[in-house]
Amino acid sequence: MENHPNDDNNPGGTRKRKTKSELGEGTHECDLCKKKYYSYSALYTHCWNNHKIKIKKDNPKGRPKKKEKKIKYDPMNPSFFRHEERTGKTEKEKINECAERAFEFIYDINGEKAIERKMKIYYNINEHPFLYKFINDIHNTDIILNKKTNTDNVLMNYLNQISDICNENYFQKLIVFVTLFREFVNIFTNQEYTEIKEAEDVPDMSNNFINDFLYLYEDEVSFGFELQETIDLTTNLCSWMYENEFSESKISLIGNKEEENKLNNELTSL
Repeated sequence: MENHPNDDNNPGGTRKRKTKSELGEGTHECDLCKKKYYSYSALYTHCWNNHKIKIKKDNPKGRPKKKEKKIKYDPMNPSFFRHEERTGKTEKEKINECAERAFEFIYDINGEKAIERKMKIYYNINEHPFLYKFINDIHNTDIILNKKTNTDNVLMNYLNQISDICNENYFQKLIVFVTLFREFVNIFTNQEYTEIKEAEDVPDMSNNFINDFLYLYEDEVSFGFELQETIDLTTNLCSWMYENEFSESKISLIGNKEEENKLNNELTSL
């Protein structure tokens, strides 16, 4: 008796071709003429030769489609700072230098822009109520991290945490961003809000910060920030506030003023 691959005693033998009676009725049917074939390739050849159409296999073999990857540098979590432009660490002794350069960038180099946005102008970093505390670590003396912590302390705590995962060059830029955000909140509320109020409602001001303060003109690179970068940084900051329970609001940011009415500046509160 001839052995074949399916025989237990001849696993490496020559494969025996099955007859039509053994195969039974073909399961691959042409939709046009209803002819049936025993294989997909035979059906494909038939459809092309006789009907001039190419068919797709219902359940094709091969590699499955790759699942869409999550955003690699998601601004809603710390992975945002793993980007090569941002990743690293800022040593504590370098933080003051970063803050001083950030102050100079805002009030000396971009003083006209600051005036145009009705910001209070400071001539020395020691006069600045936020940056002065930050460089002298005054906020670390008796800071209580809960919902009643004032916004200035929340923002300084954010900077301190991010300094551990952000390189020195970008950290200086982050201080600029946080300082501008802080100044806007006080202008928007017409008071010294960040010094006396908790951060609960701060994320609700995010769209106004982007559209009505930082980007007064279309397609402007404002204080060194392109629009998408500002959206990402604002998202990261406000998401951090939410995750650390300084606010119960999650934000839905827009950067295009034409889309402003569509979203109606709404923030989704949980």
